[in-house]
Amino acid sequence: MTEYTPAQKKSLELGKSISVTAGAGTGKTFLLTQRYISLLESGAYPKDIVALTYTEKAASEMQTKISRELKKQAKTKPRMQECLDSFSQGTISTFHGFCLSILKEFAYEANLEPGFTIMDDLDKAELVENTIRDVIENPGDDLFDALVRLHLRMHQTSISDYVKLIIENGDNRWFELLKGEPETVRRIWYCRFIEHFGIGDDFSELFDASEKEYLFALRRMFFEDSTNRALLNRLETADEKHLKSGREKYLNLAKSLRKAETHTEIRSLFAQCTSAVTAKKDFEIPESELDRANEFVNVFKALPYLPGKDSEVFSVTREILLDLYDAASVCAKKIASAKRNAGILDFDDIIKKTDELLSDKHPEILEAVSSRCRYVLVDEVQDNDPALVSLLRKICGDVSKNDRQFIVGDAKQSIYLFRGADSNVYAEFQDDFGKNRTALDTSFRSVPEIINFVNKIFPEIFTGKYDPVYDPIEPNRKSAKGSVSLIT
Repeated sequence: MTEYTPAQKKSLELGKSISVTAGAGTGKTFLLTQRYISLLESGAYPKDIVALTYTEKAASEMQTKISRELKKQAKTKPRMQECLDSFSQGTISTFHGFCLSILKEFAYEANLEPGFTIMDDLDKAELVENTIRDVIENPGDDLFDALVRLHLRMHQTSISDYVKLIIENGDNRWFELLKGEPETVRRIWYCRFIEHFGIGDDFSELFDASEKEYLFALRRMFFEDSTNRALLNRLETADEKHLKSGREKYLNLAKSLRKAETHTEIRSLFAQCTSAVTAKKDFEIPESELDRANEFVNVFKALPYLPGKDSEVFSVTREILLDLYDAASVCAKKIASAKRNAGILDFDDIIKKTDELLSDKHPEILEAVSSRCRYVLVDEVQDNDPALVSLLRKICGDVSKNDRQFIVGDAKQSIYLFRGADSNVYAEFQDDFGKNRTALDTSFRSVPEIINFVNKIFPEIFTGKYDPVYDPIEPNRKSAKGSVSLIT
């Protein structure tokens, strides 16, 4: 009889949907296999279960392991023999393969030609590149002015690269907001800007200020801040031999700022002060004063890109982005027309078309697909893009209240960012499961020395705001020996 770890036992509990975090070597494929078998033992048949993963290789591996376990159990269990006989009726596939089967079944409702074909990535890349080049080199009247402005500001290769990125992203909501509500975007940009550069709360209140206003406000903050004033007093009374590098520049900035009369002068002075302020062994400066000074220096460095109200940097950036967006929109329409006329879809179209099909436009189709997918098992869920997560939600409903879904993933192993995978979307998807979440905590692959090293280092690496949480793991091979060497 198979012995499970406590985390595996929890993951295999039936009667509820479960999200499992499974790091490398913790036995996720084994777990998926056992979950599949458990569902069969509870009364389900292969036709009731859909098992999905991201690559053909992973799907093949999953199918092989499940069928192998079924054959093993079928020798002594008539129920498993019955399931083995109907195993071909089940779905173990990639997401794209699963969606493709739905589109072929409902081609008419999806507004597709019955004999549509699939374009591979190389053919798609060639179509996109040729279309972009043709549009840039031969713009119509509606795009001519935009491309003239773009060519005056950047090389044609850069134009092409940016247009391609916009097409690949496919989400036009931000550009439409930039076009219709520029002030909303500027405020968002301002807030993200000060967050990124670590600018203090005082400066965050100036998002409605003009450049002139926030430059004078920044000068006032510079002299009124008590911690910074203490540092300036320290520098003004210091021996000249201690005033080198960033310390001297900081003091000279203060002297010049007191005399500056216009915002243009202030901006020029700030631009010249970009060196960090440091202490010396024979000239100690309290850490609080150094931190505050360098916060101001960071602000000075960032000022050329600060999108203040009516600022030139925002208006120019907006014009460039909208010109690129207009070019990308024309290219996207031409690409879509070429594919439609040829009766072909690319891999992104497969997901998009399925998402459109399984919607309020066709409630009867969504109900039919959902009802046949009684249980859905998903591997490598961290590599799914938002559209795939949307599909899973439509098919399985509210997983916090049903037992229809079982997902396995690990945000640390997400490698398909270039195809739209989003670790934040994965984190939000996990939240759908409420308390029904667990993490496999035993590695069946690595030796104790490696596991201990990883447990020590990873918590110090994954410390960013958007980094995944690292769950420590234990080695199963406790008696195995190994070593870790650092090469520097």
